[in-house]
Amino acid sequence: MTDDLQDTPEAEARRLAIDLAQEARLADAGERLYAEILESLKTRMGRDVEPDVPGLAQDLQQALTRYAPAAAEVRRRRGSG
Repeated sequence: MTDDLQDTPEAEARRLAIDLAQEARLADAGERLYAEILESLKTRMGRDVEPDVPGLAQDLQQALTRYAPAAAEVRRRRGSG
């Protein structure tokens, strides 16, 4: 048997460490998405620039595409939790 299937304190600690690492990765992905959106708003729609709605839309689409795997993982976790 592998540690993942055993009910030992070591196996539980390993599962907890893996879960915490995954949660941290998901939180980081959310923070990156937020930062990308803010940066795009500043550069595409800022006070000292000509508004660039098509560029903003493209930036947001790219940011959301990069975030999609993390979003899918969140949905998967909510479905199993």
